[in-house]
Amino acid sequence: MDETTKTVTFWRNARYVAGTLFVVWLAGHLILQVVTSLRHFARGEEHTVATYGLFYAVLLGGLTLWFREPIAAAMRRSPIPNAVWYLSVGLFYVVFEEVTCYLTNSGIWEATDKRGVPFPWLIAGIALLYGWVIGSYVVARFLKLGKMEIFIFTTLAGWFLEVGISRPALVAAPHIAFALLPWAMYTYGLFIVIPLYIIPGPNPVRAANGRWWRYVLAFIIPLACMMAVAVPAFNWAND
Repeated sequence: MDETTKTVTFWRNARYVAGTLFVVWLAGHLILQVVTSLRHFARGEEHTVATYGLFYAVLLGGLTLWFREPIAAAMRRSPIPNAVWYLSVGLFYVVFEEVTCYLTNSGIWEATDKRGVPFPWLIAGIALLYGWVIGSYVVARFLKLGKMEIFIFTTLAGWFLEVGISRPALVAAPHIAFALLPWAMYTYGLFIVIPLYIIPGPNPVRAANGRWWRYVLAFIIPLACMMAVAVPAFNWAND
Protein backbone atom coordinates (compact mmCIF):
# COMPACT_ATOMS: atom_id res chain seq x y z
CA MET A 1 0.00 0.00 0.00
CA ASP A 2 1.59 3.29 -1.09
CA GLU A 3 1.56 6.49 0.97
CA THR A 4 -1.30 8.08 -0.97
CA THR A 5 -3.55 5.06 -0.41
CA LYS A 6 -2.62 4.99 3.29
CA THR A 7 -3.44 8.66 3.64
CA VAL A 8 -6.80 8.33 1.89
CA THR A 9 -7.65 5.30 4.04
CA PHE A 10 -6.69 7.15 7.22
CA TRP A 11 -8.91 10.13 6.43
CA ARG A 12 -11.79 7.90 5.37
CA ASN A 13 -11.59 5.98 8.65
CA ALA A 14 -11.20 9.16 10.69
CA ARG A 15 -14.26 10.65 9.01
CA TYR A 16 -16.26 7.49 9.71
CA VAL A 17 -15.29 7.46 13.40
CA ALA A 18 -15.98 11.19 13.81
CA GLY A 19 -19.32 10.87 12.02
CA THR A 20 -20.36 7.94 14.20
CA LEU A 21 -19.47 9.80 17.40
CA PHE A 22 -21.35 12.87 16.20
CA VAL A 23 -24.49 10.85 15.40
CA VAL A 24 -24.42 9.09 18.79
CA TRP A 25 -23.85 12.39 20.60
CA LEU A 26 -26.65 14.09 18.70
CA ALA A 27 -28.99 11.12 19.21
CA GLY A 28 -28.51 11.54 22.95
CA HIS A 29 -29.63 15.17 22.68
CA LEU A 30 -32.68 14.28 20.57
CA ILE A 31 -33.77 11.40 22.80
CA LEU A 32 -33.47 13.64 25.85
CA GLN A 33 -35.58 16.30 24.13
CA VAL A 34 -38.33 13.83 23.22
CA VAL A 35 -38.46 12.09 26.60
CA THR A 36 -38.43 15.36 28.54
CA SER A 37 -41.10 16.93 26.35
CA LEU A 38 -43.42 13.92 26.52
CA ARG A 39 -43.06 13.69 30.29
CA HIS A 40 -44.01 17.33 30.69
CA PHE A 41 -46.93 16.94 28.26
CA ALA A 42 -48.19 13.98 30.31
CA ARG A 43 -48.06 16.06 33.51
CA GLY A 44 -49.68 19.06 31.89
CA GLU A 45 -46.51 21.08 32.46
CA GLU A 46 -44.61 23.33 30.10
CA HIS A 47 -41.02 22.71 29.10
CA THR A 48 -40.28 25.18 26.37
CA VAL A 49 -36.84 24.12 25.14
CA ALA A 50 -37.79 20.44 24.92
CA THR A 51 -41.03 21.34 23.12
CA TYR A 52 -39.09 23.46 20.63
CA GLY A 53 -36.68 20.56 20.11
CA LEU A 54 -39.55 18.11 19.61
CA PHE A 55 -41.25 20.14 16.87
CA TYR A 56 -38.24 21.63 15.08
CA ALA A 57 -35.33 19.26 15.59
CA VAL A 58 -37.16 15.94 15.83
CA LEU A 59 -40.33 16.22 13.72
CA LEU A 60 -39.28 18.72 11.03
CA GLY A 61 -35.70 17.50 11.19
CA GLY A 62 -36.74 13.87 10.73
CA LEU A 63 -38.94 14.68 7.74
CA THR A 64 -36.15 16.78 6.24
CA LEU A 65 -33.53 14.06 6.51
CA TRP A 66 -35.90 11.39 5.18
CA PHE A 67 -37.11 13.30 2.13
CA ARG A 68 -34.11 15.55 1.41
CA GLU A 69 -32.95 13.88 -1.81
CA PRO A 70 -36.30 13.53 -3.64
CA ILE A 71 -37.28 17.08 -2.69
CA ALA A 72 -33.95 18.47 -3.88
CA ALA A 73 -34.15 16.42 -7.09
CA ALA A 74 -37.60 17.86 -7.86
CA MET A 75 -36.29 21.37 -7.26
CA ARG A 76 -33.31 20.83 -9.57
CA ARG A 77 -35.63 19.68 -12.35
CA SER A 78 -37.79 22.81 -12.07
CA PRO A 79 -37.10 25.94 -14.16
CA ILE A 80 -36.48 27.98 -11.01
CA PRO A 81 -32.76 28.79 -10.56
CA ASN A 82 -30.90 26.78 -7.92
CA ALA A 83 -29.90 29.95 -6.09
CA VAL A 84 -33.56 30.94 -5.66
CA TRP A 85 -34.42 27.49 -4.32
CA TYR A 86 -31.44 27.50 -1.96
CA LEU A 87 -32.25 30.88 -0.44
CA SER A 88 -36.01 30.28 -0.38
CA VAL A 89 -35.78 26.91 1.36
CA GLY A 90 -33.26 28.36 3.80
CA LEU A 91 -35.65 31.22 4.57
CA PHE A 92 -38.52 28.79 5.21
CA TYR A 93 -36.47 26.84 7.75
CA VAL A 94 -35.21 29.99 9.46
CA VAL A 95 -38.74 31.38 9.81
CA PHE A 96 -40.07 28.02 11.02
CA GLU A 97 -37.31 27.75 13.61
CA GLU A 98 -37.72 31.27 14.97
CA VAL A 99 -41.52 31.13 15.01
CA THR A 100 -41.31 27.80 16.84
CA CYS A 101 -39.05 29.46 19.40
CA TYR A 102 -41.62 32.17 20.01
CA LEU A 103 -44.64 29.86 20.07
CA THR A 104 -42.93 27.68 22.68
CA ASN A 105 -41.65 30.73 24.57
CA SER A 106 -38.05 29.62 24.13
CA GLY A 107 -36.68 32.28 21.78
CA ILE A 108 -33.37 33.82 22.72
CA TRP A 109 -34.83 37.33 22.35
CA GLU A 110 -37.91 36.66 24.51
CA ALA A 111 -36.51 38.71 27.36
CA THR A 112 -36.24 41.73 25.09
CA ASP A 113 -39.73 41.50 23.58
CA LYS A 114 -42.88 42.17 25.49
CA ARG A 115 -44.75 38.93 26.05
CA GLY A 116 -47.18 38.27 23.24
CA VAL A 117 -45.59 40.93 21.00
CA PRO A 118 -42.87 39.12 19.00
CA PHE A 119 -41.93 42.08 16.85
CA PRO A 120 -39.46 43.58 16.12
CA TRP A 121 -37.01 41.14 17.69
CA LEU A 122 -38.50 38.16 15.91
CA ILE A 123 -37.65 39.88 12.63
CA ALA A 124 -34.15 40.66 13.90
CA GLY A 125 -33.63 37.02 14.88
CA ILE A 126 -34.80 35.83 11.47
CA ALA A 127 -32.48 38.35 9.79
CA LEU A 128 -29.51 37.14 11.83
CA LEU A 129 -30.04 33.49 10.93
CA TYR A 130 -30.85 34.28 7.31
CA GLY A 131 -27.51 36.07 7.09
CA TRP A 132 -25.96 32.73 7.98
CA VAL A 133 -27.95 31.04 5.19
CA ILE A 134 -26.72 33.64 2.70
CA GLY A 135 -23.16 33.04 3.85
CA SER A 136 -23.58 29.28 3.49
CA TYR A 137 -24.80 29.81 -0.08
CA VAL A 138 -21.67 31.81 -0.90
CA VAL A 139 -19.58 28.96 0.52
CA ALA A 140 -21.52 26.28 -1.39
CA ARG A 141 -21.52 28.22 -4.65
CA PHE A 142 -17.95 29.49 -4.84
CA LEU A 143 -15.59 27.47 -2.60
CA LYS A 144 -16.18 24.13 -4.37
CA LEU A 145 -16.23 22.06 -1.20
CA GLY A 146 -18.13 18.83 -0.62
CA LYS A 147 -21.48 18.80 1.16
CA MET A 148 -20.03 17.37 4.37
CA GLU A 149 -17.22 19.92 4.40
CA ILE A 150 -19.71 22.76 3.96
CA PHE A 151 -21.96 21.34 6.66
CA ILE A 152 -19.15 21.01 9.20
CA PHE A 153 -17.51 24.40 8.84
CA THR A 154 -20.60 26.54 8.33
CA THR A 155 -22.43 24.94 11.26
CA LEU A 156 -19.33 25.37 13.42
CA ALA A 157 -19.73 29.07 12.67
CA GLY A 158 -23.34 28.83 13.87
CA TRP A 159 -22.23 27.11 17.08
CA PHE A 160 -19.62 29.82 17.62
CA LEU A 161 -22.32 32.46 17.23
CA GLU A 162 -24.53 30.73 19.78
CA VAL A 163 -21.89 30.23 22.47
CA GLY A 164 -19.62 33.19 21.83
CA ILE A 165 -21.94 36.02 20.79
CA SER A 166 -25.61 35.28 21.45
CA ARG A 167 -24.99 33.52 24.76
CA PRO A 168 -21.69 34.91 26.11
CA ALA A 169 -22.40 33.39 29.53
CA LEU A 170 -21.54 30.01 28.01
CA VAL A 171 -17.96 31.17 27.48
CA ALA A 172 -17.56 30.93 31.25
CA ALA A 173 -18.92 27.37 31.12
CA PRO A 174 -16.91 25.72 28.32
CA HIS A 175 -18.12 22.23 29.25
CA ILE A 176 -21.71 23.27 28.52
CA ALA A 177 -20.68 25.07 25.35
CA PHE A 178 -18.85 21.95 24.18
CA ALA A 179 -21.80 19.72 25.09
CA LEU A 180 -24.03 21.89 22.88
CA LEU A 181 -21.74 21.44 19.86
CA PRO A 182 -23.68 18.68 18.02
CA TRP A 183 -27.06 20.21 18.91
CA ALA A 184 -26.11 23.63 17.53
CA MET A 185 -24.53 22.13 14.41
CA TYR A 186 -27.64 20.05 13.76
CA THR A 187 -30.16 22.86 14.30
CA TYR A 188 -28.20 25.19 12.01
CA GLY A 189 -27.55 22.39 9.54
CA LEU A 190 -31.27 21.81 9.04
CA PHE A 191 -31.43 25.23 7.35
CA ILE A 192 -29.28 23.93 4.50
CA VAL A 193 -29.73 20.13 4.38
CA ILE A 194 -32.04 20.30 1.36
CA PRO A 195 -30.27 23.31 -0.24
CA LEU A 196 -26.95 21.45 -0.21
CA TYR A 197 -28.54 18.73 -2.33
CA ILE A 198 -29.82 21.38 -4.74
CA ILE A 199 -26.27 22.57 -5.45
CA PRO A 200 -24.21 19.37 -5.87
CA GLY A 201 -20.62 19.79 -4.79
CA PRO A 202 -17.48 17.77 -5.58
CA ASN A 203 -16.40 14.80 -3.54
CA PRO A 204 -14.73 15.90 -0.29
CA VAL A 205 -10.95 15.90 -0.33
CA ARG A 206 -8.38 16.67 2.33
CA ALA A 207 -7.51 20.24 3.16
CA ALA A 208 -3.83 19.39 2.94
CA ASN A 209 -3.95 19.62 -0.84
CA GLY A 210 -4.02 23.41 -0.86
CA ARG A 211 -7.60 23.58 0.43
CA TRP A 212 -7.13 24.55 4.08
CA TRP A 213 -7.81 28.24 3.30
CA ARG A 214 -11.23 27.29 1.93
CA TYR A 215 -12.10 25.72 5.27
CA VAL A 216 -11.16 28.93 7.04
CA LEU A 217 -13.34 30.92 4.65
CA ALA A 218 -16.20 28.42 5.08
CA PHE A 219 -16.15 29.32 8.78
CA ILE A 220 -15.63 33.07 8.41
CA ILE A 221 -18.04 33.88 5.55
CA PRO A 222 -21.27 32.82 7.36
CA LEU A 223 -20.21 34.78 10.44
CA ALA A 224 -19.42 37.86 8.34
CA CYS A 225 -22.77 37.65 6.54
CA MET A 226 -24.61 37.22 9.84
CA MET A 227 -22.96 40.30 11.27
CA ALA A 228 -23.55 42.33 8.10
CA VAL A 229 -27.28 41.58 8.31
CA ALA A 230 -27.60 41.61 12.09
CA VAL A 231 -26.13 45.06 12.77
CA PRO A 232 -28.76 47.05 10.80
CA ALA A 233 -31.54 44.64 11.86
CA PHE A 234 -30.74 44.97 15.55
CA ASN A 235 -30.31 48.74 15.28
CA TRP A 236 -33.78 48.84 13.74
CA ALA A 237 -35.18 46.61 16.50
CA ASN A 238 -33.71 48.87 19.18
CA ASP A 239 -35.34 52.00 17.76
